[in-house]
Amino acid sequence: MAERIRHSLSLPIVLNNITINITVSIGISAFPLDADNIETLIKHADLAMYNAKSKGKNNFQYFIPELNVSAVKRLMVESELQKAVQNHNFIFHYQPILDIKTKKILILEALVRWIHPDKGIIYPQEFISIEEENGLIVPLGDVLFHIIWKFYKHTGRVHFPDLKLAVNISPKQLNDNHIISNI
Repeated sequence: MAERIRHSLSLPIVLNNITINITVSIGISAFPLDADNIETLIKHADLAMYNAKSKGKNNFQYFIPELNVSAVKRLMVESELQKAVQNHNFIFHYQPILDIKTKKILILEALVRWIHPDKGIIYPQEFISIEEENGLIVPLGDVLFHIIWKFYKHTGRVHFPDLKLAVNISPKQLNDNHIISNI
């Protein structure tokens, strides 16, 4: 049935000479195998739907218990990240970009690292996408700009007056009305 629904919705629709293509991500949970009450059944179908989206969209996935475990882990990471943003638990490693001929540092690229109280250094590929999805990327960016500015003001500008810093920013940060003033 899910495949029939997916196929039916994938057929192009023409409205006012505009062709519209629809994709669908379907999550499936079954009573009583996956849950014995409607709230949990819907929650499990929702987890399965997000799993379908993560696998490229336009497909369907069945609920599996591992999805519950990963959802709980993700909530824990989100909670820890919120605390990390509040407490400024981030550092930067500065990667030099050199002029090959003169061997002079042209730019330092600021690469963020999360200092986790139990796990130590966590690299951005493990937390940036979560920050973008849950809306914390803008406040995180504000914290990171503050850290970078302190470094530049107290170290970079003094020792490297012509130094340029490169900072990666999220598209969501670019849409923030305060991005210019924060930078």
